Amino acid sequence: MRLIIGMLFLCMALANPATADGDPHCATRDALHGLLKTKHGEEVIAIAVTESGLLLEILASPRGETMSVTVTRQDGGEACLMASGYNLDMRRLSSGGFLGTEELQH
Repeated sequence: MRLIIGMLFLCMALANPATADGDPHCATRDALHGLLKTKHGEEVIAIAVTESGLLLEILASPRGETMSVTVTRQDGGEACLMASGYNLDMRRLSSGGFLGTEELQH
């Protein structure tokens, strides 16, 4: 859980649409998310809006084998792949928030 929160803060700090233009890891949101779904089976599992209005999304494959973090400009234009990785430790939501590892094992 701390890793996911830390990653969100890192991505929000690094997300700068002015530097994204021309980056080979940027495309329309639909195209980028479509590629991640086709190639890795990833779908959006978390969404946040940064203070500057960027849309930050975490995508993951069904069992968390792969994951990606994308950021979309506030005008809905270009989306960029900010981070990707493997073995996401996915937590289930409860009414009180995220469950701990010991609760997931039951």
